[in-house]
Amino acid sequence: MTDGSRVDVAIIGCGTTGLMLARLLEMEGLSVAVVDRSRIPIGFPRATHLDDETVRAFQTIGLQDLEKGFTPTAAYRFYDAEWRIVKEFVWSQGVTEQGWASDYQFYQPDWEAINRGYTEEGENTSTYYGWTIVGLEDSGDDVDVTVREASTSEETTFKASFVIGSDGANSPVRGLIGASQVDHQATHRQLIVDIHPLVGADRLPGRDAFIRGGIRNPFTYLMTAEPRLRFEEMLRPDDDAATFERSEHAYKLIEPYLAPHEYRILRSDVYEWRSLIADPWRVGRVLLAGDA
Repeated sequence: MTDGSRVDVAIIGCGTTGLMLARLLEMEGLSVAVVDRSRIPIGFPRATHLDDETVRAFQTIGLQDLEKGFTPTAAYRFYDAEWRIVKEFVWSQGVTEQGWASDYQFYQPDWEAINRGYTEEGENTSTYYGWTIVGLEDSGDDVDVTVREASTSEETTFKASFVIGSDGANSPVRGLIGASQVDHQATHRQLIVDIHPLVGADRLPGRDAFIRGGIRNPFTYLMTAEPRLRFEEMLRPDDDAATFERSEHAYKLIEPYLAPHEYRILRSDVYEWRSLIADPWRVGRVLLAGDA
């Protein structure tokens, strides 16, 4: 593990994009510093779906054995308000030319935990878990990166030849480089409820996902990483997010399939989907990646 005083690349944000970058860069012999505001991985999944090319990328960093724990996808059905099938297709296309199945579901917290462990073990990687980015100073030859530990307010500065901001949709790095955003006006809100069933979910179609439309709040069901299940409900513009996020609403939403004592809620919150593109993606030696 490097002392972190100077590195080739600093990566701000350790979701899937940042951790993949860290592993790939270290494999190329580069020194890396990774910075993330969370001391431990976020305990609920954000991403759930993988395709064959993504698993091929995992294979590149030696994680092909994780594929055994991924959940293959099955059918996808679209229903109208009367539960009549409007459209149906087989989601997974089987093994492709990439050597892996076309579609899987996975559990992001476990994937991040494993890759955080690898970054901690990396001889050329320094880790700042529980730290936030507070300053970037690009001299033209390198970048002074100032980070602050959330629990102590301690600050430290190190140098990096390049900085990559993979720190999510609310990216502080994007703000520090003064990038604006182009809004493509495709915003909508979705209640996401993830659960871990404690009993069999016989009234649900297992790995077959579905969407029910033609109702006020279209409803989605899918299995994520088995046995975990996800339920989604689209909000209308005049719906109150706080009302949808209350626990009694989640229980009522799932009541047709499972009783409240038959599962553990892993997540229940309203997520806002927005179609935004940063402009520019790069300023000098600082670049943006992923959701940033």
